[in-house]
Parts: sequence; C-alpha cells; structure tokens
Amino acid sequence: MAEKLVSIIVPVYNLEKYIDKCVDSLVNQTYENIEIVLIDDGSSDASNNKLKQWSLKDRRIAVYEQNNGGMGSARNMGLENANGEYITFVDGDDYVTNTYIYDLYQGIQVGSDISMIKRQLVDEDGIIIGKKIPSSLKIDILTEKETMETILYQNPDTEVWGKMFPKEYFAEVKFPIGKYYEDMAIMYRLIEKSKRVSYIDVVGYFYVQRQNSIINRSFSLNKMDIVEIGEELSTYIHRKYPDLEIAVANRLFAAYSNVWLQIPMNKERYIKENEILWNLIKKYRKKVILNKSKNAKARIGASVSILGKKIFRVAFKVTK
Repeated sequence: MAEKLVSIIVPVYNLEKYIDKCVDSLVNQTYENIEIVLIDDGSSDASNNKLKQWSLKDRRIAVYEQNNGGMGSARNMGLENANGEYITFVDGDDYVTNTYIYDLYQGIQVGSDISMIKRQLVDEDGIIIGKKIPSSLKIDILTEKETMETILYQNPDTEVWGKMFPKEYFAEVKFPIGKYYEDMAIMYRLIEKSKRVSYIDVVGYFYVQRQNSIINRSFSLNKMDIVEIGEELSTYIHRKYPDLEIAVANRLFAAYSNVWLQIPMNKERYIKENEILWNLIKKYRKKVILNKSKNAKARIGASVSILGKKIFRVAFKVTK
C-alpha cells in the first residue's frame, strides 16, 4: 500500500537561530512522502532567507509569507496550502527525531484517526530539562473520551504538535487568530471528531524551552486569553463528559496558576487580572486536592495555594 502524503506545517517568526535545526530534522525523515510547509509570519530577521535557501535544497519544501498575524494565523495559512491527507505541526524553534513522521503514521496505520507521541523538554543547547522520558514503542489505542482525559492530565498535553490528524478535520476547525493558547482552543474539537486515537510510547518531539518564547515572556494582557479559552473548554467538558470534571479542573488549575504566577507582585496595573485569575485558581483547586489518583504535582500546588498568594508564589519559585 502506497504511503499517504503527510504535510508538516511549520510557523516561523524571527527564528533565525533555531530554524535550520528544525528543518534539518524534517528533511531527514525516514518517512519520505512528506511536504514541508514553512510559513514566514512576517519575520524581520534572517528567517525568510533561511527558509528560501531550504526550499532550493529540497523540492518537498514550500515557503509562504504573510504579514505578522500570530501562530494561529500562520498555521491556518499552512492548512490552506497543505496537500497532504494527514497533517502534523512542528514549531520552528523545536525539532524532531528522524522517525517522527514514521512513528505517527504507524499510529494511523493500526486503524486510528489521530496519533500522538511523547515529547522531551530540552534547553536551547539540546540538554534535557528534568527527567529523561522513556520510550518503548508500545501503541495504546484510546477512545475519544480516554484521549480527552489523557490530554487534560497533560500526558500528552493540549498542543497540536507531536500529533497527526486527518486533513479533513480542519475543514471546519480553524485556529483562532490573534489569540494566545490557540492549541487549547481547538484540540478538544479535533479529538471530538475521532473514534480511535493511538498513543505511541516513544519520544519523537523535542520541545525547546527558550527564555524569550511567548509562553515564557513576562505577563501581558494578551495572556488573559487563557480565561476565555479555558472556560470554553470547561463548559464543553461539563456538557459532554461530566465525569471528567476533575480532569478539566486539573488542567485549568495548572493553566491559570502558570499565568497568574507571571504577574509581578505589587503591580497595581494588573490588580484586576490578578484577582480574576486568583479567583479561578480557588474555584478549581478543591477538585484538584480531592483527586487522589492523578497529577500529584497539581494536587500539591493546589494544597499550597490554600496558604495564600505569597506562599504559593514562593513555593512555585522554589520548586520550578
């Protein structure tokens, strides 16, 4: 049986330091029937030149350009120009193993609609952060509901990268434009379309933790997008999977805590945002504390938050 064409969509914005390593990992895939869709999202550095150089080296690479519109807009442009039957996403500052596509495609081949693999957190020099994630190549077949629970407990998380989807899923599902946390906004809608999902016990994606990435930058009002997106997710889960309310409480407690902890202490400019997020943290922490079986880290964090803002913040910095 002929291998299906897989489109790899890579949004790029001012990533001249990282993009070569990313694209090099893609052109060297053992699964060769791929197209690499590189979207320059209005870069002002040398990223565009690097992308064009890569397109001259490999006929499977196509480069598209747009004015800066953000991650969601760039991915949507990639989807509009993708020709593959299956889609996967890679961020331009990350990189993958040379079996990344092969492993994900194997998950599809066993009869699943979506496939997912593990990711390893690394620093900018490729050094592993935290513990090394083990691999066994075992494939677990999950139902739609089991998949939803798995991503709510962040194993894997709600990111679209590290996963493979049928292109047809994106006929109706688009990334929100101009929003942060766009992955969380659509991941559950993609899972909803599936009946079987493969979760492959292999590390294939290397997520580079860099200090100036969007998620790691200091707090900005744009990060309050997490509230709208998080509460939409909560409403969906409570409507369709009411018995997953503890799982969604875990995910939102972690998300809101992460953003709240970025707000500088004693910053009068963000008093309103501080209180909104803190009230949401308090809203979800009780369910997290009562969850005895999963996500011990979130449960400990929720317990510490009862002691107040200052202690919660200090405890987070000590354990980070």
